[in-house]
Amino acid sequence: MDMLALIHAKKPGTIGIDGNSGAGKTTLAKELAEKLNGQIIPFDLFHKKERKDWNLKTDINDFGDFEKANQVIKRLLKGESFTLHNLYNHVDGTHSRSFRFEPKEVLIVEGLCVMRLNLDFKIFLHVDPKVALIRGKDRDIKERNLTEKQWVIKKHLFHDEYSKIIPELKNLADLIIDTTDHFPEIK
Repeated sequence: MDMLALIHAKKPGTIGIDGNSGAGKTTLAKELAEKLNGQIIPFDLFHKKERKDWNLKTDINDFGDFEKANQVIKRLLKGESFTLHNLYNHVDGTHSRSFRFEPKEVLIVEGLCVMRLNLDFKIFLHVDPKVALIRGKDRDIKERNLTEKQWVIKKHLFHDEYSKIIPELKNLADLIIDTTDHFPEIK
């Protein structure tokens, strides 16, 4: 598959990459940003709740601040450079991160539920749920410092609950890629 040819044909100013935890969203975003002179916008920055406030009743549909993300995208498309503070930080699970946004040729937004944002080209990464769990748990415990208890809550929110809305999100995608067995070569 020549994904870059498809992207170039559409000439998007914004690209969204969605898919279950462990599907490869960040990996694809990094590769596309390098090849397309893109700015990556991790949608995780826009988590409304800190990790301490996650529980089994948290609604996946109300987890991300779509309004704030859309405002950031609009400012970048106008050519503005800016820094936002008090964004979600995966390392400690608080709203303690600052992030510098720079306009680039292409804005690449990656994260859960980004299909719901107003973006020009949307990619959904499909991964077998069992593979997603293995990839996601390993990363979350090693890189994001989640305890086992926190991971169980995260699994409920970002795997079990997210899985219920995957059909809706896939219907919004321009391109669906299966990353279960391998990651596609970006040409």
